[in-house]
Amino acid sequence: MLGIFILAGIFYFSKPIVVNGPDELEGLNDNQKIFVEGVVDEEKFNEKGSAFYIKDIRIICRGCRESYLDLTVTVEGVVEKYEDVLEVDALIVKKSV
Repeated sequence: MLGIFILAGIFYFSKPIVVNGPDELEGLNDNQKIFVEGVVDEEKFNEKGSAFYIKDIRIICRGCRESYLDLTVTVEGVVEKYEDVLEVDALIVKKSV
């Protein structure tokens, strides 16, 4: 049990890797913490939340109901692979000022 708390603490306090394009996701491990910033140029909603694209990186935002289309946002999330496609599962989404 203590090991789980230690691992959770390491993950929580680890510094995310800055990613500037989909090619930079290659070689990263599943659940690797990343940071991406840019303009949302495509967005789709479903019953679970939204999916949007920043710099051609697919961001999955579970529970998001707000539209970020054409806005500059910062995303902190984790890399995951879904049907052989790398995408980012958003943990934090913030509008840039």
